[in-house]
Amino acid sequence: MPVLGFRPRLDRADELLLAAAQRRNAQVSSLEQARGEPAIGFVELFPDEGWLPGHYGKVARSAWRLVDEVFKPADSPIDGPPGFEAKSVQVADIFEVPPAVTSRTTFLVLWAAQNEPVMVPFPEIPAVLLEPVGARFADTREAVHVLLWEICERLNVIAPAARGLAARPDSE
Repeated sequence: MPVLGFRPRLDRADELLLAAAQRRNAQVSSLEQARGEPAIGFVELFPDEGWLPGHYGKVARSAWRLVDEVFKPADSPIDGPPGFEAKSVQVADIFEVPPAVTSRTTFLVLWAAQNEPVMVPFPEIPAVLLEPVGARFADTREAVHVLLWEICERLNVIAPAARGLAARPDSE
């Protein structure tokens, strides 16, 4: 049965987290074993793939990679709500915020019709992911899970708008 909203793929995030811990320490074989290892920062967890436009900042590049790794694999039809494809969730760096707006420049983008995207500011990255000094891997894992829940909440807020725009006759 398909899901009605976006949900975090914590299992996929845990696979990525374990792989990152193993790159640092080949002796780590499980998430439990990695708990006490040093924390891993956002940019190290989700490194730049090197092909995004030049105006994308370091955090926006890592946000793109996170979304690409967690929301786009679409291993089965139940990975996302009806009306959205595997590539429907993306990240945009708008370079500068519009006048009178005080948000970040990194945005989540969701579309049900490619020419009708809906954007919402990317959630604030938890501090431990930006400055992991002194923290442990368990803190990294918890912060990534919290971030994924926040991403899903934001996607679920804008999903009706994306569906509504896609249903318009002129959106095809």
